[in-house]
Formats: sequence, C-alpha cells, structure tokens
Amino acid sequence: RCERADLEQQQDKMVVEIAEAKDQLDSIESNILRLLAAASGNILEDEVLINTLSESKTTSTSIALNLTEVQETSAKISAAREEYRPVASRGSMLYTSISSVAGMSHMYQHSLDFFKQLFNRTLLRSPKIDCVKERVASLLPAVTRDTYRVVCRGLFAADKPMFAFLVATEIHKGDGMIKPEES
Repeated sequence: RCERADLEQQQDKMVVEIAEAKDQLDSIESNILRLLAAASGNILEDEVLINTLSESKTTSTSIALNLTEVQETSAKISAAREEYRPVASRGSMLYTSISSVAGMSHMYQHSLDFFKQLFNRTLLRSPKIDCVKERVASLLPAVTRDTYRVVCRGLFAADKPMFAFLVATEIHKGDGMIKPEES
C-alpha cells in the first residue's frame, strides 16, 4: 500500500464498482420478478415488462464488459504487486527474527504495529527510483539495515550477535541457502 498507493486506490474503486453492479443487477432481477408475478394475461403485451427486460439485457451486457475490464485491471495490479514481493518477503523474515528475540528475554517484545511503522518509515525515507527492479534492490538492504539498527538499540550488547545471526538465518532460509531441514 505504501509504494503504489494509486494501484490500491484503483483496486478499492473496482471493488466498489463490482458491488454496485451486482446490486444493480439484483435490483433489476427483483423488479422483473415483481412484474412477472403481477402480470396478468399475455406477458408479451406488457410494455413495462418488455422495457424492463430490454433494460436488463443492456445493463447486464454493460456490467459484463465492466467486469471483464475490472478483471484485466486486477491482473495488472496483481502483477505490479508481485514485483514488490521480495520486499514483503524480507519484511516477513525480519519480523520473524524480531519475534524470535523475545525468546532470549521477555524484555525484547516488539509488536507488529511497531514493525509496520518501522517498515513503512523505511519505505518512505529511502530514495525514490523509477525502475521497480532497482527500487526493490535498494529497499532490501535499507529495510534490513534500518530494522537491525532500531532493534539493536534496545538489545543488550551480548544479545546483538544472536539477533544478527537470527536475521541472517531467516534471510538465508528465504533465499533457499538454508534448507528447512537444516534449520
């Protein structure tokens, strides 16, 4: 959400549009059923019903086109999100390391909110680069470095090497350099 807020806003807008379209279809369907139930005689002569059916067809065709467009846009948004997956994975690894530190001492407990603020602050402070691959490449060490520095401020000197080891181990696990059975 922090990197490409425009895509997230577009995704949110699409969700609202889909919900509104479904509500509109439900409303038309209910109206048609009500008219059919109230119809007497030959329903082919009921102009209101015929007009409602025609409107329903036009609306459902329009909504179907919109849904196709929404699905295409959603696929593009998902692809854009995937480009930032390495940064999100690194964040997950770092939070796992931070959570593991609490096992050393009950004093070393950090909340998820603390980590999210730290992570987002790092994203905002790091230099903006237009190329996504370069941006991701610059964010990985920045997030790791800032998290390490901030967490180490609250650790005893004797526990800092263990935290460094935990961070390195999680990163190597994530990169596939350490197999799950080895950890």
